[in-house]
Amino acid sequence: MRKLKHSKLLLLGAVIAGTLGTTSVVTAHASLTPSTSQPNTDMVDLSSWQSNLTSSDYQTLAQAGVKAVAIKATEGTSYTSPVLSSQTSDAQGAGLSVNYYHFAHFTTVAEAQAEAQNFINAVQAVTSSKDMVMVVDFEDSAFSKLSKSTNDANLAAFDAVLNQAGYNKTDLYTMASWVGKVIDTNDSNKGWLAQWPANPSGSAYPSANAWQWASDYRFSGESQDLDVSQLNNSYYLGGSSSTTSSTTDSSSTTKANQPTTTLVK
Repeated sequence: MRKLKHSKLLLLGAVIAGTLGTTSVVTAHASLTPSTSQPNTDMVDLSSWQSNLTSSDYQTLAQAGVKAVAIKATEGTSYTSPVLSSQTSDAQGAGLSVNYYHFAHFTTVAEAQAEAQNFINAVQAVTSSKDMVMVVDFEDSAFSKLSKSTNDANLAAFDAVLNQAGYNKTDLYTMASWVGKVIDTNDSNKGWLAQWPANPSGSAYPSANAWQWASDYRFSGESQDLDVSQLNNSYYLGGSSSTTSSTTDSSSTTKANQPTTTLVK
């Protein structure tokens, strides 16, 4: 997701600056391009930062081996992505399994329940299906200031609201370094874990559902870097939701449409 990606670039700049001493440099960012030594690109996550992708781009992703997408639906208690409906339709049109995620800010049980309801309302506006993974994107810096037990309890409250609404496939997206320290995975949330090695290869976190191994991957024929993940099982491959109504869409959506409180995608 975008916030983690921003942190990665800052770290890269710091490493270069440290290597070159006091020399002033401009950090160049090179995209990862396809290689047979890399992990699989089974899933891509999307938000309004990718509103420029066309239905043809989704077809390109599918032809490149992408099997699933996780689309940002909501953030906090009020934000809903303005391109949620069109991204759902384009992904479906390319034959991709569709899943959704919510960027969380909750620090109490009551806030977790309210955010979960916002998530449910947005997803129900675009699909009647409940056969998808509903993910909580858990990376807000505020969580690191809370105890692990508090975060676990808040996540359980969030999931309980989803379960009561009939959404029984949930998961937790977070940075791998937070697991067991800031938040726990469990049988209901085995994890979609983010960790980006400089030269990714092989597999990682086999007990988790997915490993997000790059935030800067550029598919052949595409002009935009995307987050890519390798799936460790079929958990994210069941979603074939059908659009039932439209949310507000705009093909001209820009980064300015994002909530100003976060750098998430």
